[in-house]
Amino acid sequence: MTSYAVNIMLLGLLAAASWTDFRESRIPNLLTLPAAVAGVSFHAASSGLDGFFFGLWGWAVGVGLLFVPYLLSGMGAGDVKLMGAVGSFLGPQAVFEAFLVSALFGGLYAVLVILVRREAFQGFFRERLSALCAAAATRSVSPLGFEAVRGRPRLRYGLAIALGTTTHIVFRAYGIALL
Repeated sequence: MTSYAVNIMLLGLLAAASWTDFRESRIPNLLTLPAAVAGVSFHAASSGLDGFFFGLWGWAVGVGLLFVPYLLSGMGAGDVKLMGAVGSFLGPQAVFEAFLVSALFGGLYAVLVILVRREAFQGFFRERLSALCAAAATRSVSPLGFEAVRGRPRLRYGLAIALGTTTHIVFRAYGIALL
């Protein structure tokens, strides 16, 4: 159900989100929420009720894929809303595919940041392992506080979402199916 116009709107959204995430370490609601409405509205206008539900389910899948990492303080709410907006344009199956490619880019990005800023991550994995062992021993989970991540570089996951989604769009344009 995607078209050339959808891809152009989506690429514009991703460029704007990447820019604001890079410069300000946040993706504003003023960008993601109107984009999600535009995605759902575009599909509703072009395909009626089926298009409305296509865009809405895409939004829900996009949000759902990043909601648990958000709850675990693994990413910001702007990243979650951006993936939802992507889903409103691409639909449920394609947003899942874009998510998988974005996760690959995000993993590579995280490894690069860890390698470049090695000193900032000293003890990071030991802290996580210690917390995991304590949770297993006591059968209770105690989340690590903000002091555990203070001073460590923040990943700007909007960049990974943009790269992953753009890669997905290009692959689809060339007829390369990911799933």
